[in-house]
Amino acid sequence: MKFVNGKYIPMTPAELAALQPTPYELAMQDWDFHGYELRIPVPIRWFDPTNEELNPSQKRKLEQFIQWWQISEMPIHRKNGSTYGYCHEIMPKHTQFLELLGVTVEARPKAEDFD
Repeated sequence: MKFVNGKYIPMTPAELAALQPTPYELAMQDWDFHGYELRIPVPIRWFDPTNEELNPSQKRKLEQFIQWWQISEMPIHRKNGSTYGYCHEIMPKHTQFLELLGVTVEARPKAEDFD
């Protein structure tokens, strides 16, 4: 319903459709820091000291990487069982480490991909 000339009247289908989020807007709802092009999801369970999915070397590298991330003041967000680190680029020296962990780098959705 919309309020027009002192009365509530039904909205047209076109008006209702205009209020719905676009596919791009829906995709961006999951992207917590819109100003960053990339994010790296890491399962929260990896930070549990009793977790045995990672070997000691991988755990040490992960701790170092997270410390570096925090020192660099890049945003980290935790939700849905993952810790997401947001950044603008992945340095070549970190690519090998991310591959070692089997972590996937995600790119921020682009509006043109939804046209």
